[in-house]
Amino acid sequence: MAADGTMYVWNDSTGAWKGTTAAIPGAGAGSGYQWKAVLNASNAPSSWLQAPTPYLGWANATYEIACSPSNSNIIYMMYNAYAGSTFGVLLKSVDGGATWSLTNYPSNSNNGNSALSGLIAQTICIDPNNTNIVWASDGTQLRVTADGGSTWTSVNPAGSAATAYAMCYDIGAGTTGGSTNRLIVGIPGHGIYVTTTAYNGASASWSLISGSTTTPGKGKIGSDGTYYCSDTSSTSNLYSLARGGSSMATIFSAEAVFSFAVDPNNPARVFIGHDGGGYRMCSAAANTGNNPGWTGAPSSNSINTTDAPWFGFGYGSSANINQLGFDFDPWTTTSATTINLSSLSAGGSTGTIAVPAGIANITTGRQLRCTNTGTPGNYFIFTVTSYSGTSLQGTIISSAQGGYIGGPIGGSGSFSAWTISAERAYGCSGAQVYYDGFTTAAAVPDATCTFGLEASYIGDVKWPVGGNPVMTAQDRAIFQVPTNPWGSLVGVVNGYSPVAATVGGQCAYVDFSKADPTFWVCVSENGGVCFSTTSGKSGTFAAYTNQPLTNNAGPIACAVANVIVVADRTGGIYYTQNGATASATWTLMPSPAPTSGWYVGGNSIFQPNATLCADKTTVTAPYLFYALNADGHVYKFSVPASGSPTVTQGGTVGLLPPSFGGKMDSASGNAGHLFYSPGANDTTSTNYTQLFANHPAGGNTRLSFSSNGGASWTVLTTTQEVIPFGIGAAAPGSSYPTLYACGWCGGGSYGIYRCTNFNPSSLGSETWVQIGTYVSNFSLQMPIALGADPNQYGRFIIGTSGCGATIFEISGQANGWY
Repeated sequence: MAADGTMYVWNDSTGAWKGTTAAIPGAGAGSGYQWKAVLNASNAPSSWLQAPTPYLGWANATYEIACSPSNSNIIYMMYNAYAGSTFGVLLKSVDGGATWSLTNYPSNSNNGNSALSGLIAQTICIDPNNTNIVWASDGTQLRVTADGGSTWTSVNPAGSAATAYAMCYDIGAGTTGGSTNRLIVGIPGHGIYVTTTAYNGASASWSLISGSTTTPGKGKIGSDGTYYCSDTSSTSNLYSLARGGSSMATIFSAEAVFSFAVDPNNPARVFIGHDGGGYRMCSAAANTGNNPGWTGAPSSNSINTTDAPWFGFGYGSSANINQLGFDFDPWTTTSATTINLSSLSAGGSTGTIAVPAGIANITTGRQLRCTNTGTPGNYFIFTVTSYSGTSLQGTIISSAQGGYIGGPIGGSGSFSAWTISAERAYGCSGAQVYYDGFTTAAAVPDATCTFGLEASYIGDVKWPVGGNPVMTAQDRAIFQVPTNPWGSLVGVVNGYSPVAATVGGQCAYVDFSKADPTFWVCVSENGGVCFSTTSGKSGTFAAYTNQPLTNNAGPIACAVANVIVVADRTGGIYYTQNGATASATWTLMPSPAPTSGWYVGGNSIFQPNATLCADKTTVTAPYLFYALNADGHVYKFSVPASGSPTVTQGGTVGLLPPSFGGKMDSASGNAGHLFYSPGANDTTSTNYTQLFANHPAGGNTRLSFSSNGGASWTVLTTTQEVIPFGIGAAAPGSSYPTLYACGWCGGGSYGIYRCTNFNPSSLGSETWVQIGTYVSNFSLQMPIALGADPNQYGRFIIGTSGCGATIFEISGQANGWY
């Protein structure tokens, strides 16, 4: 975090993200600010887009991102492809991530997805007084630049080439020639090294700290210069080193330490996240001695708030605190000379706070905590609306948001002896960013974080007539997108599991009733089948008592609430005729339906394909469903309201079996009309480099069409390779739904295409218009799912293989960030 409220988080599979403290509820709510992927196809180095490289594609990890403590616009990011590929690079931005350029740091084989990557940090360190001096480690070597990244020199504090972790500048230790003196680095296999001549760059002299850990992990430094360091060994202790000290003290060794932070307003107060068979946090009010005064450890699986009531992370035993990184807002405390408020009672009051001149980093929308120095339990939360000279104007947020805490100090007029601070903590788990809410309440997911920053891998997008679209996503289950107007995502199922743990897992597939868009069904990664009768609003999905699948997720299709069909990835295909109740019964489809082969793709999350669909036009019995089997045939299922279904073996699609992004879907308003695409040309095409290298795969990855319920198929030669596609509302003047596709269409280059003149009676005459290339302002990830609006022309959602989804309008430009 930077002092101006800018936050950066990174993860092991989808890069880095940027947020701000002004984006939390009550502080800029409704401003439209969203967490953004800092690197995308519109701001990446241009050479990456001209000829797709491994940087452009699936699961690009960030090894580390760091911004200058004095200027959050200056950012360095060690960026690499998934799973330790050998093309890691160090990127630089001088405009807050709006644009990026390559530094001359040597390419490397950093692995941001390794088991170690979650236990280490501070591998990039920027001089807080001279942003041209940067220290960076790539997993094998520590290097330094004195010219902002143009030239780099190897540095070997231990005498031989080695990587460095837990690097921290001590901003209070003085400067020489405008550069900071003291720097601490951790060298694995050797120990903690300190220099007080860091201003000399590669010529700095180093001293090994006696008794320091040889397995350094993460490092933080307090305002008094005390350095703290965790380690990556099985014991995972926490150590401290005073400014000017020559040896380190072990200050916590009761349990494994995974994350920690130092209070910027009280450097003697340290908070840690540790694991002792459960996950919890504790705090210390002292920084010397072994295990001094720790509160909350080791105890039951609970979060301690005694030492700091406002630090109220409420994860409990179910959260992955061992995967958590957290920090305090670094904005430091200042004293208020006078507070004049219209009312200091319950929230919503407005007022003015008189403060000393020249306070830095007070921005509109920022929330600050005003505390009575005589009675610390009395405080209120103030949202800044303006700041000029020595006057802060703002609003006390409502008590419902935890904005007013303490005794009966209401009334109006002047109040003295108050301090202003940011005292707020932020944490990031495997799939979400949390803030503490200033109260003892549970940690609150940041709504602007959309649906998770790690692996927001969109598996399925469905958009009903008369309803809002719903998406499934790895790690975050199912999400609904309000469309009138575009709004923040509504968590249909918030968390790793859509239902009880017995059904659990991440969500793979979702569908809706064609007669009632408020009825939804879904399949979890582990094969749990669930339903909702209220548009899937949060907490309304329920598991069926009788589960048809055996830990094998497969696609699901719903005609009406009672009639549902679901495929077992390694078994048969099942139907129910009473699916509107939790006690629904499921029956295997009769012959000639095959008893296996209904899911022929790879992993249900990472290579999703939805090759089962319901006819969107037939909403009276018998209800029609279609599914592609591994034998190459499409089967039609005619399911009555009661009694046995009729199964008909149809024709072959004439293309490859489904792979990455494969899909079969029906067209609204046209009974029996089906489209099929196998997706990417083979199962290895999970990033742009592989996709481009394998294109065009012999013409076997085009779009195919059937007008008779799958009995026969025609390959559309106007398409060359289609990965995801979608079917939306007809264009003005057109009588057939609009087709959208990502890939190669109309003989053009790779891009995003639209077809508004499809004519089932004149196949091959359709034209495709390219409306975009990459999901440009969004990510570097490949499109994997596409859902189009059947209610309004020109609107569709593209889901990517790791960075969520974006919504496009008629112009082809994203209208909202999701």
